[in-house]
Amino acid sequence: MNPSLLIKASFRRYKYISLAFVILIAVAAAFSIIISIQERLMRQSSAAVTNQFDVIIGASGSKADLLLATAFLQSKSLNLIPTEQMINILAEDGLDFAAPIAFGDSYKSSPIIGTIAPFIWHLSKDKLMEGEVFTTHEHAVIGANVKLKIGDVITPTHGEAMPEDEHHDEDEHHDEDEHHDEDEHHDEDEHHDEDEVGHNHQHIGSELTIVGRMQPTATAWDNAIIIPIEMMWEIHGLANGHSDANEENIGLPFDNEYLSEASVMVLKPKSIAAAYSLRSEYDEHQTTAFFPAEIMAEFYMLMGDARQILTLMGYIVEALVIISILIGISIMFQLFGRQFAILRALGAPRLYIYLAIWGYIMSIVVVGILSGLLLAYGTSFFINNYIQSRVNISIVTSLSAAEIWMMLMALIIAGILAFFAPLAMMQQSITKQLARG
Repeated sequence: MNPSLLIKASFRRYKYISLAFVILIAVAAAFSIIISIQERLMRQSSAAVTNQFDVIIGASGSKADLLLATAFLQSKSLNLIPTEQMINILAEDGLDFAAPIAFGDSYKSSPIIGTIAPFIWHLSKDKLMEGEVFTTHEHAVIGANVKLKIGDVITPTHGEAMPEDEHHDEDEHHDEDEHHDEDEHHDEDEHHDEDEVGHNHQHIGSELTIVGRMQPTATAWDNAIIIPIEMMWEIHGLANGHSDANEENIGLPFDNEYLSEASVMVLKPKSIAAAYSLRSEYDEHQTTAFFPAEIMAEFYMLMGDARQILTLMGYIVEALVIISILIGISIMFQLFGRQFAILRALGAPRLYIYLAIWGYIMSIVVVGILSGLLLAYGTSFFINNYIQSRVNISIVTSLSAAEIWMMLMALIIAGILAFFAPLAMMQQSITKQLARG
């Protein structure tokens, strides 16, 4: 006798109850899997980002803020590195490069960042997607995801980048303003001078021409516009790092007398020994020096502790749901035990009845867990898309062996528990079960 026929009949008879049990298991399984997926992907993606920054040096302050501002391009209020310390760092021998970085401007939703060409080559793996690196102060190189093209001319805006939707609204407002004549616009500007203090404003006359596009870096720098740090200093009325005779020069070497302060410096040491030496030397009262991995290790530790607690909660929820379902199914079969008693009275083997009940329970569990996997993957996909839109880092949603193993363990445990579910009914006599009807 084939127990699958009885299993199908049970699903048809109890279809709504079966569906409810499947949904309960799917939600419980998805909860556990999502926790595991998100913790793993955040660890992998953040490590991929910070690995591109060997040593970061900033003015004394929060290392976490420096890391968020440098690697993830999050807007942070940073103190500037004293020029005396910048001169010392640039003079170090154990470096492939020391890149001063200046923040503060933007264009639409992209931050504009001033630095030197070697840092662009470092991020872009020594090859641009198209175009070339800047050769004059007015040139700019864009990240892989910036919605501009080679030859475009832009005007930087002072202040942090605004989201795409906010910028769209501003563009519509700007188009309306263009219908006013110049005198009216001038009068309105004078009237609102006090209101506009501290708001974003364009650096009129400081036009930038896009000349190159970097390779994808899987970091927030894919959404950045990078200009010579000399131009960034000039835009803000500072010395551009070169004497009057060499004012059109770009990059190293700088003239120490004309050097301006930078928000942060990223170092590429020639050796591990040099990296530790530089970190130790410049991690003092005027500056902060650190390996990004140091900060991420602390973050991973906190995230790991939270993950363990949430994972344990997920396991408990899943176990309780499975136990509840087993109890519910046992009660259900008690209520409809007369049909099985009739089969037994007609000569159906006890093993046949037992396998039918066990198969029905395991079918619900298997469908529920597989549905939970799909639900977890889909939910993680949307979560990661949202995170990417906010933080601008690349996160590829995937299932790992750890998540598959979690579900296999759940199946094994459910199979063992389901082994005992039919026993209570099977131990009752046929006459008692028939008498209930």
